[in-house]
Amino acid sequence: MSTRGTYQITMQYTEKDGKILTHRDIDVCIYSQNDNYPSGAVEKFKDTLKTQKELKEQLNNIDFIECFIAANTRNGYIEITGNHDSHYDTVYAYDILISDDIYLKCYKYLRWGNTLTSKRDKELYYDGLLIDFINNTAIELLDK
Repeated sequence: MSTRGTYQITMQYTEKDGKILTHRDIDVCIYSQNDNYPSGAVEKFKDTLKTQKELKEQLNNIDFIECFIAANTRNGYIEITGNHDSHYDTVYAYDILISDDIYLKCYKYLRWGNTLTSKRDKELYYDGLLIDFINNTAIELLDK
């Protein structure tokens, strides 16, 4: 499916009990051309976490951003972009915050834009932990 989406991934430097949990502050937005409806995004996130686990065995310091790009480049067209509004054809926008855990906000655009300057309304679809989004979406799909 060609459901377009953007993924704003923010890493926030975080310490807890003297231990560094996230070692850098960075913000990257990625545009993905296909399979960005929630069940498709779940597969992207699962592939990202799987890639991160595999690479952590080889590399000591590999982050979610690099793993998202590595895992999803082979699954379709992606590009680094300015922000969610840089593409007027997106249907879903995902905000991923990595700090003491991985948090996710998912938005669905209510209408398509016709130019890059079009203001589009969006509604919040999900707000919580990434792992809960993965598990709850999988359960919803099984219930259908």
